[in-house]
Amino acid sequence: MIPFKDDAFMTAISEWWESLEDDRGQRAALRRCAGKPGDASLLPEYHRGFVRFLKTRGFNLDDRDWENIAPAVVVLACAKRLSDTSLPRLMAQSDKGSELVRDARFRRLLAIRDRDGLALGLCRLVKQLDGQCNAQSVLKSVVFWNDMTRRAWAREYYSVQQQ
Repeated sequence: MIPFKDDAFMTAISEWWESLEDDRGQRAALRRCAGKPGDASLLPEYHRGFVRFLKTRGFNLDDRDWENIAPAVVVLACAKRLSDTSLPRLMAQSDKGSELVRDARFRRLLAIRDRDGLALGLCRLVKQLDGQCNAQSVLKSVVFWNDMTRRAWAREYYSVQQQ
């Protein structure tokens, strides 16, 4: 099981993400998977970079978890900076009188059913959000993309717009 609520795990994710600044090859290889994010688990850079990094910090996930988290890792590799604000809140933030991610685009994102499609959409979205994303929000959303997650996103996105 992926320990999303473990502060040490999220700290390790942030440290790995920061290490990409010095390992541009790993970042580039992961970004190239943006067309098919699930394929990241087939890359040596994923195993020698991300997986090894987390294992050296004591996080030994099972094979299924490593495979499930791979598309989220691709999204994180597309980010230029990490934010403390969740993805739905980032998308709903106002810029010059309208939300950064328009309602129609948000609904298209909610309509995505598979993990790879979501990760691909999020890679594109991160660019629209000036390269920022929330690591925990990305990881949890991509790994657990289901109706419950979609509803939670909708509640958060639309509640920000009402304020």
